[in-house]
Amino acid sequence: MSQRATMLFLVVMLTGCTGKGVLPDGGAVPDAGSPAAQIYIKRCGICHAVPHPARHSDSGWLLVVPLMEQRMAERGIRPLTDEERSAILRYLQAHAR
Repeated sequence: MSQRATMLFLVVMLTGCTGKGVLPDGGAVPDAGSPAAQIYIKRCGICHAVPHPARHSDSGWLLVVPLMEQRMAERGIRPLTDEERSAILRYLQAHAR
């Protein structure tokens, strides 16, 4: 992902605060009732509508999640635990494009 694309993604991701597990287009995340999806919705939805996991490739999520963790730290949001991070990455990668 280019630096410009990364910055655009971050701007889009940090502009809303829904926390609902509803995608920006009004749809729902895949397998929304699973424990991993619930962690994803709860932790990633604190600051923005959660993106569909197919928004990025499995390797792309390995770059995005640490960027979001940086943003959480900047906002004073409790960091992800190792278990939360693992569950979120497994979920995102399982449903990635």
